[in-house]
Amino acid sequence: MAVATYINSERNAYLYLYADCFLTKGYARSVLVDRTEQEIYFITNDTYDLLKMCRYKKIGEVLDTLASQEDKEYFNELINWLIECSLAKTVKNILLFPEINMEWDHPSVITNAIVDIRNVAHDYKDIFFQLNQLACECIQLRFYKHFPMSYYTELLLLANEFAFKSVQLVISFYETYTSADYIRFQKKFPFLDYLILYSAPYDDVLINQQESYGCIQLTTQSVDSCASCGIINMKSMSIPKTPQEYSENYLYNSCLNRKISIDEYGNIKNCPSMKKSYGNICDTTLEEVVKQQSFKEIWNINKDKINTCKVCEFRHMCSDCRAYTTDGGLMSKPLKCNYDPYTTTFN
Repeated sequence: MAVATYINSERNAYLYLYADCFLTKGYARSVLVDRTEQEIYFITNDTYDLLKMCRYKKIGEVLDTLASQEDKEYFNELINWLIECSLAKTVKNILLFPEINMEWDHPSVITNAIVDIRNVAHDYKDIFFQLNQLACECIQLRFYKHFPMSYYTELLLLANEFAFKSVQLVISFYETYTSADYIRFQKKFPFLDYLILYSAPYDDVLINQQESYGCIQLTTQSVDSCASCGIINMKSMSIPKTPQEYSENYLYNSCLNRKISIDEYGNIKNCPSMKKSYGNICDTTLEEVVKQQSFKEIWNINKDKINTCKVCEFRHMCSDCRAYTTDGGLMSKPLKCNYDPYTTTFN
């Protein structure tokens, strides 16, 4: 069908934006995120309003709200572009195409955990056991000290005794190891979905997660403590891979929801970088901590509640950070974010 016929022959149809395409309105611009194809499209806020209107008005009704011929032509071009990019289609009954339910829940008490390691020898078997009891799916082990590769192997073998879906290692780069050595190491453990090698001589990705069951990333960044985290930029952002991931980021804190952490000294926290401790793993169980309402309150601080972030078009794909904020407040913009949504520039 020719582009020009949409306005004339499709007046009684609806423009249906596919359910896996999500819109987020910012202060200066908006984004249309194609979750399935992992693509981001920048659109104007006026276009955002048009697309939102299309959810409950027919094409002809939307057209009648536009005053100028220029706006009508733009709407015509917008419809054509969306259909060409496989982002939308015209339908007769929009009610047959409901929006994705944004409710989110998970059977696990804790879905993910961080354990920091330096000089204190944690009781890993007990920690893994406790996390397994909470149905934790993913553990990230971050090492701030150089250990032999055999040490990591022993830990992974121990973790394999439990029902974790994935384990991530953050370790320092070994000059004596080749890329092939790292790849062989990763492939020994199918549940090792991320191996991050810091202080590397160059930035590289040896295995891309889209091409394999795991990812090996080399970074020149030096990681000597938990203070190295919290950096927010385009590299740290990611489009949610599933509708459930999107709804979790939309409703809850994208970094801290259902998370528990043990810092390098054994203190139990929401995040190792946060000041508040809920006890030490040597004398306090993880289950005791999770039962505390004060521990869970921070899970609900989503990006729509955070100053500056709430007008940012990237907020529903942002990693966030509540440990380092601009004025130390829980509702303040992340300190290590260099994006300004008012000017749409990275500083």
